[in-house]
Amino acid sequence: MNTFLDRSGALAIGLLLALTALPAAADDTDIFIASQDPAITGAKPNILFIYDNSGSMGATVLTQEDWDPSLVFTGPYNRNRLYFSTNNTMPDSSTGNWITKTYNYCNASLTPLATIGSYSDRMLAWNTSTKNWVDLSGSSNTTRNRNLECRNDRGIHGQSDSDSKTFAANGSTGPWATTSATEPSWNSNYTIWDGNWLNWYSSGGTVSKTRLNIVRDVTNNLLDGLNGVNV
Repeated sequence: MNTFLDRSGALAIGLLLALTALPAAADDTDIFIASQDPAITGAKPNILFIYDNSGSMGATVLTQEDWDPSLVFTGPYNRNRLYFSTNNTMPDSSTGNWITKTYNYCNASLTPLATIGSYSDRMLAWNTSTKNWVDLSGSSNTTRNRNLECRNDRGIHGQSDSDSKTFAANGSTGPWATTSATEPSWNSNYTIWDGNWLNWYSSGGTVSKTRLNIVRDVTNNLLDGLNGVNV
């Protein structure tokens, strides 16, 4: 079961890497750059997924039950927390590197967290004492209850959907401002993981699916975590 899933995931990722590296003559572009940073521009990479629909792909195998964010999954992780890491490695349940979900103001993370359970971006936390955006820290409950913001939200979303202050800001004008005049530097990359998703992932429940449906699920999960591409 795991071997097939691993190979399916590897196939999908391999196709992604190979196809995004190909130049597109129609755009007369040698290098593609996919970025959420407005300072970086470029044509969107074109991605083509090719499925094997031979008879063997209709075979049924056991795989993990589907992730459903509306359900509560029990396990060693706290479902009200977002666990974070700096190396894209899934955190252990005993780690102190987490923040309370209610302090997450990174609007760009909400859909990926609900669909694939994780989100990667450059992120900062608001220190109310120094009135500055700082690196994430799990050293105490105080640092775990700081407002979280991400670079992909800059100029788009602030503390709320209707707020005109959409740029993270240091100093007395912070934590958000209408311009980027006092915007902090986005230096540190993090991946945040939904605690409920981590419990689902470690639960081990299984269901029967065809191999083709598993490959489709892997592809959909991969696409849910991508931005700035044409499929």
